[in-house]
Amino acid sequence: MFRESMRMAWASLLANKMRSLLTMLGIIVGIGAVIAIVGVGDGAKDLIMGEFEGIGASSIIISASSSDAQDQDMITARDIEDIRNLDDVRLVSPSVYGFGYVRYYARERQVTFYGMDQDYAPLASLKVLNGRSLTHTELASKQPVALIEKNSAAQLFGNSDPIGETVEIISRGKKQTFTIMGVIETSASTFMGMTPSEAEQEMPLTLYLPLQVAQELGRRRDTFYMIMVMADDPNLLEQTGNQVLRLLETNHNNSDRKVYQKQNVTELLDQANRIIDIVTTAISAIAALSLLVGGIGVMNIMLVSVTERTREIGIRKALGATIGDIMFQFMTESVILTFVGGAIGIIFGLGASLMMGKVLGFKASISIVAIIVALIFSSGVGLFFGIYPARKASMLNPIDALRNE
Repeated sequence: MFRESMRMAWASLLANKMRSLLTMLGIIVGIGAVIAIVGVGDGAKDLIMGEFEGIGASSIIISASSSDAQDQDMITARDIEDIRNLDDVRLVSPSVYGFGYVRYYARERQVTFYGMDQDYAPLASLKVLNGRSLTHTELASKQPVALIEKNSAAQLFGNSDPIGETVEIISRGKKQTFTIMGVIETSASTFMGMTPSEAEQEMPLTLYLPLQVAQELGRRRDTFYMIMVMADDPNLLEQTGNQVLRLLETNHNNSDRKVYQKQNVTELLDQANRIIDIVTTAISAIAALSLLVGGIGVMNIMLVSVTERTREIGIRKALGATIGDIMFQFMTESVILTFVGGAIGIIFGLGASLMMGKVLGFKASISIVAIIVALIFSSGVGLFFGIYPARKASMLNPIDALRNE
């Protein structure tokens, strides 16, 4: 019976190809939209995971972020040295950055430059691709040397080797010449929100300078708003963070105001992933409304099909077909309709997610689980919205049905 019902269902759907395609349209759009959104959302989570991967689960961010924070509460170089001397601290580095322009002969581009000390490279997982990193001596003696990201080097130097080349950085009216010592891997977030070709025109270049040089060039004071600390043992992360907070409060005599806050890098990652999940779920739910519309469309077309095939139903009943046989045939047609629509929607969704990933600058990620769930859900829509038409067909009186012209 199953094989015969399948054969008859396919024959009925193929006999009205255009009507079947139009009926599937709502399912195609709904499933395609959900797959595309989930793919982009999972890709964004993978991107964030990659950005934090090198930092690891043993790092915390300490900041003077309270609304009560005053100038005297900012973190100083002395604080950083004291933190570095704590038993459970492996690495500590402040956050310093500035903006301006970088010039190489006739080429001039916007630039974001970051200050780095001896702990910054391992904390930020800077990967040197060409040349070398900055030495401890260069960092400590404020040498005019720099690292440049791979993508930035390609934009500024073209196919030429940038190692040993000099560039001029202009920031806040101050100019300084730097020698490029190394090329590092471009951060995945460099292209966030645009294609690489668009990034070449829009994104500032990225360079890394000795910490004190970056401070002077950006005309920033010798204090820091935020630092990153890596603990020796991930299991002692909470304890290490509390030690750092107590040290800062002691140094600045402000324990009564709770100026400093700590945040686990893993917690930041979890928060970012939760936000992406909420946004993805909300948009997917809106997109899934088209599945409801598509399901209603399937029910309407199946009711039309029942009306058109009333005589056929009467003949089948006269030849011995049971109520269950008739119901099964029409429900099979409904499920096939939505299953095929779901499969087509998945193909379109995969294509859309890949294109959106390229536009946003990261790779979309589609799990096999999402595809299987989409197929099951689309089939479920057909099953649910096919019940009423199938029951209506099965309850037709065979005598009345045979009279139908």
